[in-house]
Amino acid sequence: MEQYIIVKFELEGVHHYPSAPEAVGFLRSNHRHMFHLEFRIQVFTNERELEFVQVKHKLAPACAHYFATQVNGHSTSCEKIAEGVRKLAINLFPRGKIQVVAKGEKLPSYRRLVHVKVMEDGESGVQLVDQKEVAGPIIAKTSDRDPLDRIPEAVTVPTKGDKKEAKDEHEEV
Repeated sequence: MEQYIIVKFELEGVHHYPSAPEAVGFLRSNHRHMFHLEFRIQVFTNERELEFVQVKHKLAPACAHYFATQVNGHSTSCEKIAEGVRKLAINLFPRGKIQVVAKGEKLPSYRRLVHVKVMEDGESGVQLVDQKEVAGPIIAKTSDRDPLDRIPEAVTVPTKGDKKEAKDEHEEV
């Protein structure tokens, strides 16, 4: 069984779609939406491993910064927005706790699966569903620290020039 916490919030954004079909040509100009974002972030225990309120308080400002720098006034689709904010969530909440079995033997930890839904005005949009094959195993040091303690105060936001390889997503924080 897999478990996920769910965090939702809205952000105002302005974007455009330069190659919009003629029937919806008005989308070629900047237009405003209330983007509804929903994150489903995998957790590995049923002991409130990630606290909903704390997750939202970390994720919402990071996404607002992403919107301010990567979405507003740009040709950014819901699909691109979903990819960008998914990367933010993966970086903010990198993985679950490691279980230690007998005498220091560790079970592998996996990068959290993060599913993202981005809707324009709550009506239409896109959903990205993370895949186990992509997440892959990570062997990491055991830590009793709360995962939220590992979240940096200064958020690193991916930029258009960010060409990190998939293997970099699996490096230890």
